[in-house]
Amino acid sequence: MSPRGCQQYGSDMRAFALLAVLLVACGDPVEPPTDAAMVDAAAAPDAGPSDAGVDEPDAATGPWMAEAPVPTPIQEIAVEAHDGAIWIAGGFDGRGQVVATVRTYDPVMRAWALGPEQPAPRHHMSLVSHAGDLFALGGMQTTAFEPLDTAWVLRAGSSAWVPIQSLPRDRGAAAADSVGSLIVMAGGNESRGGLAEPTLIYEPASDSWRLGASIPTVREHLAAVAVDGELYVLAGRRNSLGSTRADLEIYDPMSDAWRAGPELPYPRGGFDATLLDGSIFVVGGEEPDQVLSTVDRFDVATSVWSAAPDTASPHHGHGIATLDGRIYVVAGADRPAFGAIDTVESYAP
Repeated sequence: MSPRGCQQYGSDMRAFALLAVLLVACGDPVEPPTDAAMVDAAAAPDAGPSDAGVDEPDAATGPWMAEAPVPTPIQEIAVEAHDGAIWIAGGFDGRGQVVATVRTYDPVMRAWALGPEQPAPRHHMSLVSHAGDLFALGGMQTTAFEPLDTAWVLRAGSSAWVPIQSLPRDRGAAAADSVGSLIVMAGGNESRGGLAEPTLIYEPASDSWRLGASIPTVREHLAAVAVDGELYVLAGRRNSLGSTRADLEIYDPMSDAWRAGPELPYPRGGFDATLLDGSIFVVGGEEPDQVLSTVDRFDVATSVWSAAPDTASPHHGHGIATLDGRIYVVAGADRPAFGAIDTVESYAP
């Protein structure tokens, strides 16, 4: 059944029951030590069988090309294009453990390398590249899904993360991007199950945060993309797999005001979005009994939505980023809740 033609599934109780069953199946994760030696991002590529045998794109995937898989299955990650590579941080590995691992992908060499490990494990975190630095904001640390206010930065040329001013509110499963001279963070949870309202605005020049206007439609597991000095905030859900939204709301940090945009063709939660050549691409997502492969494209100039080619594999809890004219979709899960995969695929419109 095509997800574009179906209705939203199930009730909140059904979704929470499914999540609880899968959490029990995965077991309580054992957090890895946080004092492991950090490896510079320029280190030798990760070894392992998942790196082998991917020399050329896989024509069988159609418009989407197979890239070298992540060395370990991983989901609920933060992903960003930074310093000529695709970076991923944190997440749940295939055993359900929350990790502090950082990896970088060189799309030219088609190889993964370890980056500087973060100070502590995180999942549902935001990763933002801004003015040559990489910022890691908020997130959660355990399966209690309690948001945190931690904020770290990896300065250009550095091999270690350092703390910056903490978020003014705890925040996890939110969305953030670099908007002009600011970093803007919207939506998410600010307590376990508590939907966040205020927009968080960070000024890197002064290492300070302030609160902005509240998002009109509260939601978590959403996505955000910076376009021409504004933040386009897309879809999301309200704490259950069956409560996905199709909202597009746009935040202007200069006027501290929100306005509504054209809704997505299909509701999504647990997905990600990126900007390429004047279009926003939204990829994947999660529902009570399926994970999506569908891709929607929004032409910013015309405000028109259209369908783009489906990904070869379904993804939720993944991350996407644009680099050198290609969109990269990284890992996530291929079944609702927990089901981490190592799949990476790319697409050039």
